[in-house]
Amino acid sequence: MPHHHHRPNSPAYRAKSIARDHPTHPEHQANSHIERWFFGGFLAFFSLVALFLSAHADNGEFYVPGLLLFGLCLAGIFNLMRRSFDEQDHHK
Repeated sequence: MPHHHHRPNSPAYRAKSIARDHPTHPEHQANSHIERWFFGGFLAFFSLVALFLSAHADNGEFYVPGLLLFGLCLAGIFNLMRRSFDEQDHHK
């Protein structure tokens, strides 16, 4: 039995490619979740660095910027959590 290969210009090949790029495709969702975990981990690490920078500021130059950076990182983490919960509600 011959093995069927779809040519890159065939409608079947394009349909599979489009389906794979669709946001609800499991492969696309898995990549999106992995990217979010890495970005969330980066934000968590950077927020701790900003908090330590602020806590160890001797002359006050880095106190306020460190706290602001910490707050922005936390806001980013909460935004990632909100988007994740919104997607779960959307898929139900």
